[in-house]
Amino acid sequence: MKHVKRIIPLAISCLLLAACQATPEADAVTQKNGGPIALTLTVTDTSEQGTASSLRDTLEIPEQISEEFTDGASHLTITVDASVECPDGTMVPVATVKRDVFHADDAENFYKTLFAGSVPIGKGAFCPKWYYESMLDSLLAMRESGQLDKYDSMEELDAEIEALVRQTAEAPEQAERVEPDFSADAMLYQVVACDETAKTVSTMIIFEDQMEYYRDVNTVSLFSRQTAQSYQNTDGYPSHQDCVENGRSVALPAISAGAARAQAEGLLEELGYEDFAFAGYRTALLEQNTDGSYQGVHEILFTRVVDGVQVTFTDHGSSNDPAVTDDTMAASWPYERIRIYVDDDGIYAMLFNGPCGGISVTAEGNSLLPFAQVMEIFKKQVAYQLGDYEQGGERRITITDIRLGLARVATPGATDAGTLVPAWDFFGTYADGYGKVYGYDGYLSLLTVNAMDGSVISRIQGY
Repeated sequence: MKHVKRIIPLAISCLLLAACQATPEADAVTQKNGGPIALTLTVTDTSEQGTASSLRDTLEIPEQISEEFTDGASHLTITVDASVECPDGTMVPVATVKRDVFHADDAENFYKTLFAGSVPIGKGAFCPKWYYESMLDSLLAMRESGQLDKYDSMEELDAEIEALVRQTAEAPEQAERVEPDFSADAMLYQVVACDETAKTVSTMIIFEDQMEYYRDVNTVSLFSRQTAQSYQNTDGYPSHQDCVENGRSVALPAISAGAARAQAEGLLEELGYEDFAFAGYRTALLEQNTDGSYQGVHEILFTRVVDGVQVTFTDHGSSNDPAVTDDTMAASWPYERIRIYVDDDGIYAMLFNGPCGGISVTAEGNSLLPFAQVMEIFKKQVAYQLGDYEQGGERRITITDIRLGLARVATPGATDAGTLVPAWDFFGTYADGYGKVYGYDGYLSLLTVNAMDGSVISRIQGY
């Protein structure tokens, strides 16, 4: 199975690989190289606050914060012009979680909801004749226009046309219904189904802890390739914001973002995922049109809510992702999140990664650092984590959003257990000094600080 991953460019990934630093008993936060950062920590006990005082009042959290500072040694300029978000309640829980996989009942639930009205077909079976006729029409139009698209020569295109002609001749007029088997748990589930009304062939692939659904099987490779890299300004896959800033047009669906969100939330309700809530929105770019513009779809983001506090969504798709870390001894563990894509025809795709189970709240209330001290930790750590002490390139960080939520950290010595802890994430953009800017999509967390002890959490390493 071709997994859809968030790929953070190697340059910034290396910078973000700093491990979680435990706060010592002494009155100092320590850098990862052992050098002390002079900062005395005092915590505020939120467990006894009751309902009279909000987190914002207790921790003295402002609605907005603006300031700028420079660290000459690391060639880094940091601009903070950010809204500051925190849960509405009085406490943030701590909870243990277990790594889980999708089971047969999960797969059946997805199938019944996503493929309602479609005809499932057997593995390796022919699709209906209309499916191949549509593909054949597209190739014939391509040949007539002289555009080769992905083909290297006209001969290669002609060979593909000839193969499609044979498939069309052999295909049945209508799909033969073959129900998928969900009688027992399996490592892999795969469903292909035909919608005779919409004239589309849909597919769903579930492999252990990753689920992918696509309304149109012909878009799988396109979607996987481009959406995996479209959120950063890298190698020809610009973000929606970058397209706007540099004059590249984006063809958005006619449906509004609000209506798309309502459709996505309706799907989650049908699936019975009541513990997940809206975590954000962005535009996912798909194919580049012949006029240079990009086709976009609405991407609606969801994460789990525990005791009224939401897990924070970030661009980091997995801890110990082999694509961005050399730690081959540690198991990769996708962060739990649901992404639903919507266009004018409805649900375009759905991705669900890293399902968690065994969630147990271990602390209803806890002691959290006042916001002013969190900001001091940020100022002292951000230069150390993201500055350039060797190459001398001028770098700039712009923080646009600061958010208190839950972050998963790994349990020491375990590959399938972790803890959701209160944490502050600092979102924004990062200019590397070489003309590249990362984080345009708004979900790149440049620093994650444990809200209880002030330690820095590496979302790439997961601790």
